[in-house]
Amino acid sequence: MRILSKYTKYEGPDACLATSLFEYGMIWCIGKKSTKFIYGISYSKDGEYNLFNSICFENNIDIKKEFNWIDLNGVTTYACEYPEDWMKLSLPQKIYDICRYYGYEGAFGESYGGGFKIIGKN
Repeated sequence: MRILSKYTKYEGPDACLATSLFEYGMIWCIGKKSTKFIYGISYSKDGEYNLFNSICFENNIDIKKEFNWIDLNGVTTYACEYPEDWMKLSLPQKIYDICRYYGYEGAFGESYGGGFKIIGKN
């Protein structure tokens, strides 16, 4: 089991890290060469994420090549962005938008390892 307070270099879609992780299901840490994403794979009875997995992407990936299967117009419309403006967004924002549109399993594939728990909601 991991403790949320140890993830001091992480950020997410909400200003509150706990809200980002347990309600939105994603936080990320941008490193010099890659960004690590932690995302939810299972819900608790109260509807919050309680089991997580992680994935890393190089910061300089070509999002159109790495995710060549996505419906770019669908994702960008869902995110309320024009495709050319969306391509200028940060990697975490683009990955988060893809996940919001397709779901985490749809974007990253099924989690076979069982995931891990993180505790420490404020």
